[in-house]
Formats: sequence, structure tokens, C-alpha cells
Amino acid sequence: MPGRWNKSPLPNGHGIHYSYMINKILVDNQRLTTAPKNRKSWHASRSIDYIRKSEMSLTLKIKTDINNRMKTLNRINKESIVHQAKQALQPVNRIPMIAGSILGAFVPVATYTIVHNEVTSNPALWVLATGGLIYSAMTVYSWAKTAFKHPAKALGFVVLVEGTLTFSGTVWLGFAALAILVAINAIAAGCALANDYRGK
Repeated sequence: MPGRWNKSPLPNGHGIHYSYMINKILVDNQRLTTAPKNRKSWHASRSIDYIRKSEMSLTLKIKTDINNRMKTLNRINKESIVHQAKQALQPVNRIPMIAGSILGAFVPVATYTIVHNEVTSNPALWVLATGGLIYSAMTVYSWAKTAFKHPAKALGFVVLVEGTLTFSGTVWLGFAALAILVAINAIAAGCALANDYRGK
């Protein structure tokens, strides 16, 4: 009898079958425990790849847009003032030209009014006047350099006109400088907006 218990308690052939089932259950459990991790890592890798591709595509698009803008600006800078004005005055550019003219003309008008009517009672307003002079001087210098083809002439023109607007006590001379600056700043801002619209 004792020798009988040394044999497998399972019926003949069933021991192999049960061991196969146990191994299968263990393998299935292992798959169930590892599959979610694999799926998560797979989805994470796919997400990272998608983000990288999106970043590369966006970077390429930005670089292309910047290059196109630079080409447009270089082309515009090489054009004469008359040619820029003709392009800006075309009917298709009417709205940006009007908007730019209003914005550009406001700067010298506001500067003249503040300097001659308000800074005496409130010297702190020189900060506003200085901002307007800097804006106008940069615009006038850029246009004068294009028109006169000489940096020194452009600088002298800027100093004369802006100085006359700011410090001249002769009324008609101050108004003449104001009219010149209004025209230049209005046309410059209008052309800038129109050419930017044209370059898109």
C-alpha cells in the first residue's frame, strides 16, 4: 500500500493534462500582467513620436515663413520710395494704406501738441514726446536714407526736421515741419502695412 502513494494521485494521463493547464494559466497571467505595461509604453512612444513630428513640422513651417518674410523685406528695401508708394496706393492695398496712414500721422501730431502746449505745465510729458520723436526719427531716417542714398544726409535731415518740430518758435516753420513729418510717417506706415499685406 505505501508504494501506491508514491504514484501520481491523478488518473493515468491526467497529470500531463493538468500540468499543461497550469502552465497555460501561468503564461496567460503573465501576459495579462505585462500587456497593459507594453500597451502603455507603446502608446507613450507613439505619442512622443507624434509630438516630435509635430514639432519638426511646426519648426519647418516657421523657418519657411521667416525666410519668405525676409525675402519680401529685402525686395521692398531695394525698391525706391516712389515704387513703394505706387504699390501701396493700389486698390487692393487701400485698407492697410488708410490704417497705416492714420497710425503714422498720429505720432508727429501728438508730439507737436504735447511739446508746444502741454510740457510747460507738466514736464513729465516729455517722456511721451521723446517716444514720439524716437518713432518718427527712425521712420524718417529710414526713408531719407533710401531717398538720398547717403546715411549722413539722412541723419542731417532727421535732426533738422525733428528739431524744427520740437524747438522752433516760428509758428509757420513748426507747422511746415509738422506737415513734412505727417506726410512721411503716414506714407511710411501705410506702405509698411500694405507691403506686409502684399508679401503674404
